[in-house]
This record gives sequence, structure tokens and C-alpha cells, in this order.
Amino acid sequence: MGHWLSVQLAEQALTMTLAKQDPLAELLRHPGLGSQYAAMRYQLLLTTHGTITSMSKRGSSCDNACVESFLGTLKHEFVHHGHYATR
Repeated sequence: MGHWLSVQLAEQALTMTLAKQDPLAELLRHPGLGSQYAAMRYQLLLTTHGTITSMSKRGSSCDNACVESFLGTLKHEFVHHGHYATR
């Protein structure tokens, strides 16, 4: 976990996920619209591993509305109510 979200941190997280999950089929990745996810290095890493990205364009909030709703509920129910000793 870093102090801020950078391209390097996003790349490390994706690499760790791919190493642990070892997806057999195509992996669908739903990143945010941050510059770290749009960076060429990150996009190349996704392409290299055959990952499909569901990134929508700015202003097209309905494209991923059901995913955004699900992730928001998941975060609310499992992250915000937890008590953590460290960050």
C-alpha cells in the first residue's frame, strides 16, 4: 500500500493479482478513470496478459453503472465497517 496511487503501485497490484489468481480465461478488469490506469505502461501490462478492460469514457457513467454500484456496496459493507490496526 502506498501513500498515493501511482502507476507503479497500480502495476504492482495488477502483477500480484495475476500471479496469485493465474486466470485460465480472459480476465475482465474494471479500473477507475485515474491517470495511473490510463497510463501506457499499465495498459501494456493489461494487453500483455490478455486482460480486457471495461474503462468507460468520461461522462459515460451509465456504461458501468451496475459494476460501480456493486463495488460501492462491497466497499461499504466490507471495508468501511472494518477496524484495522494499520493502514
